[in-house]
Amino acid sequence: MIIVKKSLETVSTLLSKLFYTLKDKSEKYKAIPTLAYTHLQQAQMTTIGKRFAMWNADIIMDINSLISVIAKLPFRGIKSTTGTEDTILKLFGGDHSKCDLLNEKLANKYGFDHPLIICGQTYSRKYDVMVFHLMSSICQSIYKMMNDIRLLSGKGEIYEAFGETQVGSSAMPYKKNPITCEKICSLARYVINQESAMVQTYTNQWLERSLDDSAIKRIMYPECFLLLEHILTDTNKCIAGLVINEEYIKKQVSQSMHNIITEEIIMNGVKMGYARIDIHERIRSILTKPMKSYEEDNHFDLYTIKKIFESDKVISEIITNFNISLDPMDYIGRCVEQIELFYQ
Repeated sequence: MIIVKKSLETVSTLLSKLFYTLKDKSEKYKAIPTLAYTHLQQAQMTTIGKRFAMWNADIIMDINSLISVIAKLPFRGIKSTTGTEDTILKLFGGDHSKCDLLNEKLANKYGFDHPLIICGQTYSRKYDVMVFHLMSSICQSIYKMMNDIRLLSGKGEIYEAFGETQVGSSAMPYKKNPITCEKICSLARYVINQESAMVQTYTNQWLERSLDDSAIKRIMYPECFLLLEHILTDTNKCIAGLVINEEYIKKQVSQSMHNIITEEIIMNGVKMGYARIDIHERIRSILTKPMKSYEEDNHFDLYTIKKIFESDKVISEIITNFNISLDPMDYIGRCVEQIELFYQ
C-alpha cells in the first residue's frame, strides 16, 4: 500500500499537469465559434474552448476522486496472522495501549494518518477495487477525450502535431492519421477492463484470506500504473501540440448559418404569434431536402439564406422583421462566461 500511495501521488502530478494544459487551451479558444455535434451530426454552436473545458470538467472529477482515494488508503499495521493482534498483545504483556501506539507510529512513519482497526490477514481487497475504479475512471476520461479528437480529426477540424518527416500512412502518403490518440485509446481500454478483474479478486478472498490475489496483483498493479503514467504523459503532449484548423472551422461555421439561425427563427416566430410546432415543421420541410447549389457556396449571406427560405413566406417574414443575425458570435450563448466561471 505504501507503493500504491506513492504511485497515486505520481498520477496526481501528471493529472494536474494535464488539467492545466487543457485549461490553457480552453482559455485560448474560449471565444472561437465552432459547430457542435449531436448524434455526430451538425447541431447548434459551441466554441473550441468550451470543448476543451468539457473534457477538463471530467478531469477535475477524477482529480477530486484521486484526492479522496489517497486520503482513504489504509495502513494495515501489525495485526498478526488473522488480524486479531493476539501475538502483539502477548508480546506487550496484555497492554492494549502499546498495541495502538505501535500501529499509530508505524502508520505515521510511512505517511498514513491512521492504521486499520478491522482487517483479516491482509487489508480488505475492496481498497484495491477502489484504486482500480479510480484508474479506470481516469482512463475513461482520457479515452473520451482522445476519441473526440479522432472524430474531429476525421472532420478536418483538429490534428495531432505532425513532424516534417512523419509518415501518416505507409500506403497513402497524404494522410495524417491521429496515431497517438488511437494508441492512447487502445492502452486506456486495457486499464479500464482491469477493474472487473480486481472486483473478481476481491470477491474471491475467502474468509480471512486466500492466496488467490497474489499472482494477479503482482501483474495488474505495475502494468496499470506504468500504462497510466504513459497514457497521461502522452495525452498531455498530444493536447499541448494539437493543431486547430481555424480557417476550415470558420468556413464550416459560415456554411452552416442557415441551420444555426433556426432556433432564432423559431423563437421570433413564437413572438409573432405563430405556433412553435408550425414554425418547426416549416423549417424542417425546407432544410431536410437537398440543398442543391447552396452547399457549394463559401458562406451564407443574408441574400443566400433568404433564397433558401423564399418558398415559405412566413419564415421569410420572420427573418426580415427581426433582422436575424448571421454573426456566429451571437450564437455561442454563455460559452465564454461558463469557461471563466469554471476556472475561477
